[in-house]
Amino acid sequence: MNDHELISKLRQMPAPAPSEGFEARVLAAAHARIGDGRHRLHTGWALATAASIAVAVLVTLQVAEPPAPVPGATPHVAVVETQPLSVRIVDVVFRSAHAIENATLTIELAPN
Repeated sequence: MNDHELISKLRQMPAPAPSEGFEARVLAAAHARIGDGRHRLHTGWALATAASIAVAVLVTLQVAEPPAPVPGATPHVAVVETQPLSVRIVDVVFRSAHAIENATLTIELAPN
């Protein structure tokens, strides 16, 4: 029996009628739940949490900005050493006050 046959047979089965006052009980429960403030409390906490995360991200982005380059300063050169046959991920960051077109990046590796 496939899914379509099963659904068809289930739809053919008689379903009992709702008990007396079913709709009123469901609506009363729904109104009571909304009216007791729990829904608003959860919404308030969710909004407060989202706002806190947004503020934290914005503050982090503002603090994490690299400092402005100092005119006439020499470039910073970092040396990264690894053991033979090992791999190390290195982040390379370019900082410029304006766009650099046709830039060339040169990486010198020690001979093996």
